[in-house]
Amino acid sequence: MHAALLYTFDRVEDPDRLPSDLAGGLPAADVSGTSYLDGRTIYDGTLAGRIESETQVPVVSEDGIAEAEQKREERVMADIYADLETGWAGVGSSTGERLLTDYLATHANVRPEKATIDLETVAGALPDDADINGVVYSQTLEDHGRDAAGAEWHNAVQGIPSEGLSALSVSYTWDGMLVDGMLAASGYVAVYRDWTTDAFGRWVADVIEPHLVPEREADAQQTLPDACDDCGRRSADIREYGGAALCPVCADKRDEEGA
Repeated sequence: MHAALLYTFDRVEDPDRLPSDLAGGLPAADVSGTSYLDGRTIYDGTLAGRIESETQVPVVSEDGIAEAEQKREERVMADIYADLETGWAGVGSSTGERLLTDYLATHANVRPEKATIDLETVAGALPDDADINGVVYSQTLEDHGRDAAGAEWHNAVQGIPSEGLSALSVSYTWDGMLVDGMLAASGYVAVYRDWTTDAFGRWVADVIEPHLVPEREADAQQTLPDACDDCGRRSADIREYGGAALCPVCADKRDEEGA
């Protein structure tokens, strides 16, 4: 099995090889790379280091009980993947994300950003004979404006939702190999097969990386309200009125003009 939380960054032209560092202390890296005829190298390995975090702890005094921040250091390790020429990297657990970004910033001079996956586009490019084993979705219900979340698995799957797709379990053949995996819009991918690391890396580079979006851009797109067709103002209360998308002000104006 191979699994990773994905990151994206600007592609590196003719990069130096990513090094290992097993001098005996932390941080440490045990990383190796597989090179191909096209010059691309896919790296995988393990990073280890110390992660510092802050937590709230109670402090008792004669005046009462209050909260104070306390720093805590934790030793962590994580499996990683990286393709500098294509511009993506992955880490096997969220506790290792800081290790990955620090390592690539130091040794590849890149600034990896958390990535999301344009899952609808990936799903639309699947072969016609792909088996959809599960879908997780969140869709807006027009009658009350709230999201309806749901999941369908195996025989209950009625197809891929046209919008709001947040996770997809799928099986299909890619490059002569069986893909049996899970893809999440949040940027997580997993392949539940005994693939080599280079096969997993090539699949991510060919199938997933073209549809990675930095998380900050995805958040901005999701939080930006729709624009009114009449006045151009953006509003969270845009609604359909006579075939147009209108804000409440312009909808009321049309009502008055039609009265």
